Amino acid sequence: MSRSVRTAACIALMLLAASCAAGSRPLATPTPEPRTTPAPDAECSAARLTNDLTDQSADIPAAVRITRQAIAEAAVSCDYEKLVELAATDGRFTYSLDEPSRTDRRGWDPTAWWRAQEDGGIEVLAVMVRLLDMRPVLGQQVQGEQRVERLYVWPRAFDPGDTVDTDWEDVRKIHSDEQAQAWRQQGVYHGWRLAIDDEGHWIFFVTGECAGATERPVDPRLCPATAERPVS
Repeated sequence: MSRSVRTAACIALMLLAASCAAGSRPLATPTPEPRTTPAPDAECSAARLTNDLTDQSADIPAAVRITRQAIAEAAVSCDYEKLVELAATDGRFTYSLDEPSRTDRRGWDPTAWWRAQEDGGIEVLAVMVRLLDMRPVLGQQVQGEQRVERLYVWPRAFDPGDTVDTDWEDVRKIHSDEQAQAWRQQGVYHGWRLAIDDEGHWIFFVTGECAGATERPVDPRLCPATAERPVS
């Protein structure tokens, strides 16, 4: 066999060996795309706030503290779904004096109502967080079938007869100076208020006057006290 023939044969064998080696390597497996879950709204009025609330462990029970913190965390995350989960824990949540409570399931939709308020420039989610960072007051105590229900209500001005100057300064964080001063002089507070019962159920988050607010009977727990009629 001539030298040129032997050289060609060797090259052919080398190419065949390289091809076999390449064919024996496993094919690269494409990296799967990471799975994602739908994120809450990217923006809302509370997104610029913090959920690092003031310590109220000396003023409210543990169950109330847990719900208070959970509401704040959901609000600053703009997580409407989580807020509704918290609102529906015991079926009695009220989000507007003009809208049905959870016990009347027809038309009960706090998410749509809150979104509409936010879209209209009313910063309801920011109000939630700011309220929960104020001093609370022990609101109406209602005799139930098995126990006396105790409500913790924010802000302290819900009971104007048990307030100090700093409580009305808090009100100015969510209402105008003129409105806060007027309520203080009248001895009644009709502004935003939020309540959690002693078992940790979120009971209401409303604003406005109870008198004439709706054709339906208004739950008296939603109605603020006056300086002459303190909460029981």
